[in-house]
Amino acid sequence: MILALAATALMRHCTGNYQSENLQHHDWQIIGMAYLTILIFEGGFQFINQLLYHQNQTQNNAAIKNLMAGSPLSLWLMALSAVFLTPIVEELVFRGVLTNLFFQQEWLKVGLSGIVFGSLHSSSTLPSFLIYVTMGLVLAIVYRLTRKIRAAIALHFVINGLAITIMLLH
Repeated sequence: MILALAATALMRHCTGNYQSENLQHHDWQIIGMAYLTILIFEGGFQFINQLLYHQNQTQNNAAIKNLMAGSPLSLWLMALSAVFLTPIVEELVFRGVLTNLFFQQEWLKVGLSGIVFGSLHSSSTLPSFLIYVTMGLVLAIVYRLTRKIRAAIALHFVINGLAITIMLLH
């Protein structure tokens, strides 16, 4: 929670304003289209990863799954953290700060955010790295299109929530 508060303060400092508006119907449409885009790219990169490297999951997901296997308490703490805390902190830092702190050109803001996001998620192959870069790029585009950090956080909730649900079911 302290990390989320620090990230919020830093974002406010970088942007000069903090949009706390509720998400509108149009924002949810953008979030839905963004999620479909992520699913398509992730499926393609996952197929390539399976074909070339015989990996059926990213190193990042394998590490999360391993952490969740320790005990029922660790499973629930990790799941709650991954679904709720991580999206808030990562979006405040990667989108709220990185896309506002550096560069004037939109494509550089989005690109930096995507590459840094991808770089900080464990990847052992190029296709798995590209999965996270694509997620970072799409999350940045959602933030830039809506001008609402809540939209990027909501999309990140969906991404992580469904990923954790799939991990729990397998």
